[in-house]
Amino acid sequence: LHGEKRPWRDEIMDLSEQHEREAAFYLTQIPTQEQLLDSSWRTLSLTQKKARVRREFDYDSVRAANPVNVKKILNAEISLFAKCGMIAKYCTLHGDDISVWTQLSSEEMGVRLTEATRLVSYLLQTENVPEVQVIPVEEWDMKRAGGLCCGGGKLIKYREDCCRNYSWMIDCICHECYHSFQHTLEHNGHDAWHWNELGVTAARVKQWTYNSAHYRSIDDVIITYEVQVIEADARAFADDCITESSKVYAAIELE
Repeated sequence: LHGEKRPWRDEIMDLSEQHEREAAFYLTQIPTQEQLLDSSWRTLSLTQKKARVRREFDYDSVRAANPVNVKKILNAEISLFAKCGMIAKYCTLHGDDISVWTQLSSEEMGVRLTEATRLVSYLLQTENVPEVQVIPVEEWDMKRAGGLCCGGGKLIKYREDCCRNYSWMIDCICHECYHSFQHTLEHNGHDAWHWNELGVTAARVKQWTYNSAHYRSIDDVIITYEVQVIEADARAFADDCITESSKVYAAIELE
């Protein structure tokens, strides 16, 4: 190019940018970048993922609910959806009738919401053990939202008056914890158990990541908020948790 007196610098820059785009696209399509390493460097498994290793749960940390019943739910031979729904229900009611919920003090309601939220987060193996805040309506700064997952799941907020509606509140616990799960996968990547236990694919995580970069709040146009894949998947997860837990709740003998 230089010998022919053509604008070689511009052509090389254009070609370099084209190759950079093609390489970036290629990297998103391969299962792992370990495939780019020479096989003689070290032994690699390109198709097998490590088995799921769940962090140990400290049952002594359960202060409000009966830890024996919590252990029964966590160890039950039921789906992860059912476990999350059962934990949300049990840790908020402690086996009592729904009518008890509206009679609880704000302080007690906050304690139970915190325990339920942290246990569902544990089941979903989120990267954060969330701080939980139950906020009075006069201090709430969003028009439509009743629950918020903040800081990638470091903080989960609930609007107090919304939480008095028990059915809404159970749905919201599962919904917001799933947002924390989504952020965890965006940060740390996809693993085999995400598909095996929750039906989440690596391609789905890519869509969450894209949606997060272009997220629209519930206080924007409501239909734009609702059709986002992040929100649709969180709603579907919460629905599945409530439905599946209702099928098996009576079958587990709680003390």
